[in-house]
Amino acid sequence: MKALTKWTLKMALLITLLVGSSCTINESGPVGPPGPIGDPGNANVETIYFSFSYASQDIRGEYSEAAIYMPEIDQAVLDNGVVLAYHEKSPEFFQALPYTESYPSGYHYGFNFAYQMEEAVFIFESDDEEWQPGANQEFAGKIIIIYGPYAFNKLSGVDVKDYNAVKKALKLTD
Repeated sequence: MKALTKWTLKMALLITLLVGSSCTINESGPVGPPGPIGDPGNANVETIYFSFSYASQDIRGEYSEAAIYMPEIDQAVLDNGVVLAYHEKSPEFFQALPYTESYPSGYHYGFNFAYQMEEAVFIFESDDEEWQPGANQEFAGKIIIIYGPYAFNKLSGVDVKDYNAVKKALKLTD
């Protein structure tokens, strides 16, 4: 019986050695062809264009708010993202929010921005309680959302008040 057990162990060891030595680990084949070129841009950044008329949002006087539905601002963005807002003051010129303008009349107009779940809020303040925008005056611009906890790294050293600097750093296309 002992001879049979020794023989069985020797055979098991021999089979293990033969099978193990015939296998090659980490063998790789030839390199495959390159994949297709992806779309330009940044997968973790989204640019949203917005526009509304002052009249449709009842913007006038000393303090007004315009709340715009924006489902892209979700819990993940609130927890780990960055949301930047820019007012398009003229074609191709975007002013970062918040900002204040002063006029020769002595009045000041403040434009601010806040956000919450699924909503962008534009805040208008003035020391001119009689202020009325033009009947068809539009407020338009861009919201830039950077998703993920690395969002601040993407903007490290970038002046976020300078839309063109942000555009360059994030490789945005218009």
